[in-house]
Amino acid sequence: MDLFFENIHEFFIQTLLTFLCSSALNWLIIQHFYKFPHAELTEAEGKSQQATHIKPTPRLGGAAVILSFAVLVGFNAPQLKTELLAPLLATAIVFLVGIKEDIYRNVPPKFRLAAAFVSAGSALYFSDSMITHLDFPGETALLGVGGLWVVITLVWSAGTCHAFNLIDGLNGLLSGYAIIASIALWLIATNAGDPEISMIALALVGSLLGFFIFNWPSGRIFLGDAGAYSLGHIIAWLGIMLSYRNPDLSPLALLLLLFWPVADTAFTIGRRVTYKKAIGQPDKLHFHHIVFRILLHLTNGRLNKRLVNSLSALIMYPLMVVPILLGIAFWNEPFNALPALLVCIINFMALNIIGLKILAKVEPGNKNLKLIKQLPEITPTFEHSKYSGIYIQESLAVDVIITRRDSAGKWTLKVIADQAPGRLWTNAFDTDLDAWNAFMETIERDGIEAMVGFPSKQDRD
Repeated sequence: MDLFFENIHEFFIQTLLTFLCSSALNWLIIQHFYKFPHAELTEAEGKSQQATHIKPTPRLGGAAVILSFAVLVGFNAPQLKTELLAPLLATAIVFLVGIKEDIYRNVPPKFRLAAAFVSAGSALYFSDSMITHLDFPGETALLGVGGLWVVITLVWSAGTCHAFNLIDGLNGLLSGYAIIASIALWLIATNAGDPEISMIALALVGSLLGFFIFNWPSGRIFLGDAGAYSLGHIIAWLGIMLSYRNPDLSPLALLLLLFWPVADTAFTIGRRVTYKKAIGQPDKLHFHHIVFRILLHLTNGRLNKRLVNSLSALIMYPLMVVPILLGIAFWNEPFNALPALLVCIINFMALNIIGLKILAKVEPGNKNLKLIKQLPEITPTFEHSKYSGIYIQESLAVDVIITRRDSAGKWTLKVIADQAPGRLWTNAFDTDLDAWNAFMETIERDGIEAMVGFPSKQDRD
C-alpha cells in the first residue's frame, strides 16, 4: 500500500481528468442525440423483449467512456510497455463493431461475438500475455496440452465481453459493476506492486463515473454494445495482464471479480438449453430482470418503471459486490479463493431458482414461465416408503418414517411419538423393507416404548 500513498495525488488527478472528459462527452451526446444518424431506431427499443425502459434513449454512452479512457491512456502511452498497450489497442475492434450496432442496429450477435474473439486474439498475439494457470486441483495434468491456455485466454476474454453485454439491463447496473470491478483491480494491482495497471484501472473508474451520473438513476443515456463489449475486453485483459505479470495473483480471484456477469451468462445458457430454448434468443429472465419484475409487482404501480429500474440496480449491487470483496481478500490465496468461488456458485443458483419460482407465482398467466414452475425446489426432496405410517401398540401410537433422498440412496428410519423423549437412529438400510424389519425387531426385543426413548422392557423389569 506504500506505493498507493506515494502516487495518490497523480492518480487522483488523472482519474478526475477522465471523469470530466467523460461527463462532458456524455452531456454532449444527450443534448445532440437526435442529430445522430438513425436516432429514430431507439424509439422501438422500449418494445423489445428484454427492454426495461420506454423513452427513446441514446446508446452511445460507451463511446464517451472509451474515448475519454483512450485520451488518458494515450497521454501516458510513453510510460507504458507494449504488453500493456497492445490489449488496450485491440479494444478498437469490438468498439467499432459495437458502435455500428448502436447506430444502425444491423450487426448480428454472432458477428459481435466473433469480433470479441478477434480482439482477444489480437491482444494475445501482440502482448504475449495469457492465462497460464487456474489454480484448480489436478490442473498440472493439463499443463502439457498444446494450445490449451491460448484457448482458455480467448474464451476468457470473449466470454467476458458477451457476459458484460448480457447484464447491461438496468440503469447503473453494468456501469456500477464495472466501477466496483475496476476499483478491485486497482487495489489488487497496488498490493501486487504494479503501478501501471493501477493507473489504467483508475482511469477507467473516472471514465465510468462520468457516464454513471447520467445513467443512474435518470437513465438519460445507455452504454450500448460498444460500451459493454469494450468494457468486458478491457477489464478481462487488465486481469489477464495482472496475472501474467504477477504470478502470485490467483486467477480464481479474477473469476470472483468477474463472477456475476459470467455466472449470469452460464446460468442463462443452461436454463435455455434445459428448456429447449434458442441460446441466442433474448428474454427477460436474467436475474436483474427477475428482480425488476418482482419489484414492479410488489409496488403495484405506485412507482413508475424508471424508478423501479433504478431501485432494482440498488438491490443488485450488494449481490455483485460480495464475490468481488472475496476476490480482493483472497487475491493471492487460491486455497481460500476456490471454496469462496464454489459457495458463490451455489448461492447464485439458489437465488436464481428462488427468484424464478417467485416470478412464476406473481405472473401466473405468463406463458414463458410455465416451464419455470417445474424447476426443482432448493430443499432436497425425499422418497417415502410404503412402510411409513402410524403404528399402534399397547395404547402408544408412533409415526414411522422411512425415507431416502434419491433413488440410489440408502433408506433411513425415524420414529416419532407425541411427548416422547426421542431416540437417535443412526443406521442406514439398503431397502425400505430392511428398515421396517429393524423397526419390528427392536419392538420385539425392547418394546415399542424404547423406540421413542422410553425405558425398554428389560429396564422396566
